Amino acid sequence: MKKIGYVRVKANVLRDPNLSMIAKSVYSLLCIYSDDDGKCHPPTTLLSEYLNVSGRTVVRAVEELIDKNYVVKNERTFILN
Repeated sequence: MKKIGYVRVKANVLRDPNLSMIAKSVYSLLCIYSDDDGKCHPPTTLLSEYLNVSGRTVVRAVEELIDKNYVVKNERTFILN
C-alpha cells in the first residue's frame, strides 16, 4: 500500500457516466493498493469494510470495472488500465 496522503485516479474513470459510484470508489481503493505497475491484490473483505458494503457488492463493482476495461483480473491480481 502506498504511504501517501493522496492517490491519483484516472479522470476518465471518475467522469464515466455509465460507471456506478461504488465502482468508482472501488477503483479509487484499488489505486491506493496498486504498485508502480498498477498491480494490486487487496482482499474483497478489506474493500467492503472500507466502503461499508457487502463483499458481493464489491465483486459486482469489480466486474463492472472489468467489463469497461478499467481493470484486468489475472488470477488473484488486479491490473489497472
